[in-house]
Amino acid sequence: FWMMVNIDSSMDRDDGSCASLPSDPSRDDSLPSKVSNRSDSEDEQSSSPTGSEKWMPQDDNSRKGMHAMMMYRSGIRPKEILSFLFPSLEAASNPTLSESAALKIISELVDRPPKRVKLPQYNTFQDAVELFRKSKRILILTGAGVSVSCGIPDFRSKDGIYARLHESFPDLPDPSAMFDIQYFRRNPKPFYDFAKEIFPGMFEPSFSHKLIAQLEKKEKLLRNYTQNIDTLEKVAGIERVIECHGSFSSATCLSCKATYTPEDIRENVMQKKVAFCPSCSDGVIKPDIVFFGEDLHADFHTQMAIDKHEADLVVVIGSSLKVRPVSLIPFAVSPDVPQILINREPINHYTADIELLGNCDDILREMAMQMGEEEFVLDYDEKHGKGANTSRKTLIPREEFDRIIDRIDEEQQKDLDNDDEEEEEVKKEKNEEKSKEEIMKENENEEKKEEERDEDGEPKMKRRKMESNQSLSALYSRKFVSVETLLPDADTFIQASTNQFVFRGAEIYIDMDCRILSQLPRSRYESKMESSSDSGSSCCDHGQDSEGDRSLPSSPYSEPPRSPSPLFDASTDRYRSSSCTPSLDTQSLVSPSIIRSSLNPYSLPSPDSPEEAQ
Repeated sequence: FWMMVNIDSSMDRDDGSCASLPSDPSRDDSLPSKVSNRSDSEDEQSSSPTGSEKWMPQDDNSRKGMHAMMMYRSGIRPKEILSFLFPSLEAASNPTLSESAALKIISELVDRPPKRVKLPQYNTFQDAVELFRKSKRILILTGAGVSVSCGIPDFRSKDGIYARLHESFPDLPDPSAMFDIQYFRRNPKPFYDFAKEIFPGMFEPSFSHKLIAQLEKKEKLLRNYTQNIDTLEKVAGIERVIECHGSFSSATCLSCKATYTPEDIRENVMQKKVAFCPSCSDGVIKPDIVFFGEDLHADFHTQMAIDKHEADLVVVIGSSLKVRPVSLIPFAVSPDVPQILINREPINHYTADIELLGNCDDILREMAMQMGEEEFVLDYDEKHGKGANTSRKTLIPREEFDRIIDRIDEEQQKDLDNDDEEEEEVKKEKNEEKSKEEIMKENENEEKKEEERDEDGEPKMKRRKMESNQSLSALYSRKFVSVETLLPDADTFIQASTNQFVFRGAEIYIDMDCRILSQLPRSRYESKMESSSDSGSSCCDHGQDSEGDRSLPSSPYSEPPRSPSPLFDASTDRYRSSSCTPSLDTQSLVSPSIIRSSLNPYSLPSPDSPEEAQ
């Protein structure tokens, strides 16, 4: 939704007035029924029963978000909307609050991510195997992670598509703008420069694709919802697939709406030339990919409204669940339906019952072996020129994992002690060369520093001295230990916690200071992103489908990256279509009391309720 609105163009009405507020936000008939500058067909599409509001989880924030969207479209100012939805804020009468700040506040207040409660009876890898084995209506949501091994080119590495586009098209406001429908209408050349690298026919399906097709063959697949645009699901033979964000499998003229096949535009794509419509001569042909600013197809909403009631198992593979409304699929099904996450790293805003972290192909191969699909695995290996191997991976149990961490802790402590001894030895040698007066003066300075206190009267923290060759990187490598590096070999996997299992390729770390599983701090992996060309990785949708932002550099990207928001920085969640409810940074939870404090910075707010006080 927030990708749709434009403060500069719609903040003020022509007459300088503000649209009137609806009388009651709980009644749909009090909200505006028409949206200015929109066609009747667009209005019908927004209110259509096939829209996302018919299947997405509904809570108070979702309803307020929908009201905010409709009010904003009708021309009501953000400050008025904020005051209407949250009367206690009194935002409309605050002269220091700008309209753009009010819009951001609205988005933060209404965009509380859905919560899912873990089912306690599902925890182990064997539980996951049994769920795959017994389930008859598996709903699978796939992201770029399933295409990692297919050779799909990356977007954000040093020599990736984005970097090359920036050199070729310096006027491109942001590399991901090539997926913005308005920019495409003005200049389709950047998109056609990229299209060749992911056009159908250049890549083969991965093991993950093939296993999903095998599940369908066994009549266990309810539906495969994919965020990818590479058409590899269809190449793999999956028929019960919904391409949520469209694909290259068809194309349409933006002017006369004539339709075309991939073969009709293949020559243009291969030559990096913009394809023009032969029917109307000047219309640009656009592959039927859902660009930013476009609605998802009605088929997606219609099918999801049905499937949410049918699924008996949800499996998220290679996706970070950041792009709405597709990211809300796991939250739309019944809360008693078990869910499994298969991804390079965990997802902070999503609670799966079982998390299998690592390369998707490796994890699903082991899953297939333990499901009794050895013949399928051998057949796949034979067709792809791999040696026959039906051996199963060895699980390193949680107790052994804890012992490994203990040993690492002991080794690190020994290293620190050795560093201290070496430092003392060097200091002793230097002292022997100094005069007695110099030593006394240095000791006095050291005592003076230790006695210094901060402004609160508390002693300042003493920090360990480091030699000049001991870098910050070394400290990080001691504090954050990759769990993947603790695997003895590729034929093992670790039970890192009650319901988390780590395979090769996982992007999860042990924080040695507090002994918890974590991801690298943002500042750390931002620097890794800048040098990601060393490993040829890209920064995508959290884990393998990491789409940047809070993710470690991981996989090549086979789905369109998110478009930049004009209101927020690059860490903000992005949105796919105008049928979505507001969606921003799911980690940013702002309470009304905090907002009130920001509205009146000269006085501390009093809480409205015991809950706020708490």
